[in-house]
Amino acid sequence: RRRIFPAAAAATSGPKPGGIAVAWRRASTTAAVWGWRWGVLVWGVMEPVILPFLPPDAPSVLKPLNKPCQSQVKVLARAATISLARVKEVKNQFPGATVNDVLSALLALALRRYFNEAHDGVKSIRVTFSLNMRDSSEEVTTLGNRVCNDHLRFNFEEMTSRPATVWVVKRQVDRVKRSPKVLILFKALGLLSHLLSNSQLVWLYRYMLSRYTMLMSNVAGPQSACFLGGLEVQEMSFFTFVPVGVYCGMLSYNGRVTASFVSDSALPDPAGLAKCWNIEFEALHAEVTAPGGAEACRAALDGVGPALTTFDAAVCAV
Repeated sequence: RRRIFPAAAAATSGPKPGGIAVAWRRASTTAAVWGWRWGVLVWGVMEPVILPFLPPDAPSVLKPLNKPCQSQVKVLARAATISLARVKEVKNQFPGATVNDVLSALLALALRRYFNEAHDGVKSIRVTFSLNMRDSSEEVTTLGNRVCNDHLRFNFEEMTSRPATVWVVKRQVDRVKRSPKVLILFKALGLLSHLLSNSQLVWLYRYMLSRYTMLMSNVAGPQSACFLGGLEVQEMSFFTFVPVGVYCGMLSYNGRVTASFVSDSALPDPAGLAKCWNIEFEALHAEVTAPGGAEACRAALDGVGPALTTFDAAVCAV
């Protein structure tokens, strides 16, 4: 904890505990770390087997039916762009967090506000996303993706405050990074692609997507201006059309972040969700960068339980 919050550690430092107390703290924290990791490993092996049999998300204004969206008409909306530097100001208030953690938490906050304004009492939803399975050193010579899907669960009852939401989402992202689940799913789908016909694979894909409320993606674009035909590209955004009720695509380009939303025509206009995105970002930024914001973030962590990186730093600190 001292390594994560050095200022707080300096303020609360006092007489050093005895050797037995230090050893006990180190042993108990190390046991908690390895217990957490082994739990992630075991569940990561089990979940791919039981995933198709888990219940779908509860019906909501964004997911009225437990079946793929059949409409050929989609409605598009885009939130106002936000500064990447301001996103990083939020990130810096949460030690160990990344820009992706903050943007994922921002989506959770926007969805919470959206459901509250719609008077929808849904307590939890799942948001699926694609992970790039290419090796970072691999030279890409052909077009096409090599991805596999995982998901985050947004439990709105856990999101007692905006800082708590960032920690809750970060804890799940840490779990995804440590779990073997995606690798197992990727290998299993590769095997199924040789055993099933194209129509069967399409059915399986649509069936699995229909279990979730939303699909999201987050792409890091060029962080300097691009030019096309001698003209500077001012903004970039993208939309994806999939058989799931709502899609959110986040893209950073040249110091700006855009969020695009796509919904099925049978669902409410996604412009309301785009509006909630901007409102929640301004509120989150104001809350965590205000005087006392760092203390609020620290208090929120105590309330939701430690994330993996917090565990690792605690082992070094004791």
